[in-house]
Amino acid sequence: PYAVQFVDDTSHETSAELMKLTEYLDVLIPRGGANLIRRVKEQATVPIIETGTGNNHIYIDKDSQLTMATNIIVNAKASRPSVCNAAETLLIHSEIAPFFLPVIEKALVEHG
Repeated sequence: PYAVQFVDDTSHETSAELMKLTEYLDVLIPRGGANLIRRVKEQATVPIIETGTGNNHIYIDKDSQLTMATNIIVNAKASRPSVCNAAETLLIHSEIAPFFLPVIEKALVEHG
């Protein structure tokens, strides 16, 4: 009776239909740009949880695998920086920040 679903069809028509399926859906969590969020707020009859656009955080703990963390940070910011799920805030544990921040800076500069 309880399920979370991911819908592969990203067309505007499917989105518009989903927004009105109150007998089947308890809630929608729209993820996208400002235009999508605005459209969902205006058109949905299904309750929504608005997450806003962007403001995505990455936290790197002192025990993190730093090579993996570097790859994740570069991917989250440099691959497509204008998308709504690009990282905007990087939090690094104070014990590793002095040596890890220069590594991240170099990696991000290298990737534009």
